[in-house]
Amino acid sequence: DLHSGPFDDFIQIDAPINHGNSGGPLMDVSGNVVGINTAIFSPNGGSVGVGFAIPSDQAQKVVAKLMKGGSIQYGYLGVQIQPVTPDVASAVGLGQPSGALVSEVSDGSPAAKAGIETGDVVTSFAGQQIKDPKDLSRAVADVSPGETETLGVWRKGQNVKISVDVGRNGDDVETASAGGGPETPSAQQGLRAPAIGLGLMDVTPDVRQAMNLAPN
Repeated sequence: DLHSGPFDDFIQIDAPINHGNSGGPLMDVSGNVVGINTAIFSPNGGSVGVGFAIPSDQAQKVVAKLMKGGSIQYGYLGVQIQPVTPDVASAVGLGQPSGALVSEVSDGSPAAKAGIETGDVVTSFAGQQIKDPKDLSRAVADVSPGETETLGVWRKGQNVKISVDVGRNGDDVETASAGGGPETPSAQQGLRAPAIGLGLMDVTPDVRQAMNLAPN
C-alpha cells in the first residue's frame, strides 16, 4: 500500500526497477505480463530491490473503461471509513475485526440518501465480502456510476441490507475514503515510506456515540 489514493493495490517485487522503467511490463517466469512497473522504494535514488507494480487485472479494467467511454469514472458513495479494530469489533458486537467502519457520511451523498449511518460497519458490497476499508474503496470504484448495488452493514447488533444508487466520483470527492496519503512517485523519483504508518481521525460526537465511548 503506497497510500497513493483509495484505489491503489500494488504488487511488491524485488526485481530491479531503475530510471525510465515506469510503465514497462512486469513479467513472470513464463513470460506472462502480470503488472505495470510503477514505483520503487529508494533512499538513494537507485534500486534497492523494493519495487511496486500495478496488477495487470487492474490495468485491464482501466483499459476497458477507456475503450468503452473514453474516460475513467469511478463509483462514489460519499463516506469516510476506517478499519474495524478488535476493540471496535467488541464494542459493536462483531465476532471478528472485519469490515469498514463508517465514521462520517457526507450530506446529500448517495450513502446519505440510502440511509447509511455513522457507526455502521460495512461487511459486503455488490456481493463481495468487505474485510477492510481498502476492499470497500476498490469495490465501489469498480462500479459504474448510476448502478444500484446492495450494501451489507452491521448495525446495532443486526445485519442490514441497504440498496444504494452509486454516484459519480468527481475530482473533489472521494469514493469511500480511508484517508489520503502522499502522492505516489514514479520509478524515476523513488518512494518515501510513510513516517509512522498510522491513519488518524478525530473522535467526533457521532463516532463516540456509535462506539459507546465514555465522554472525556
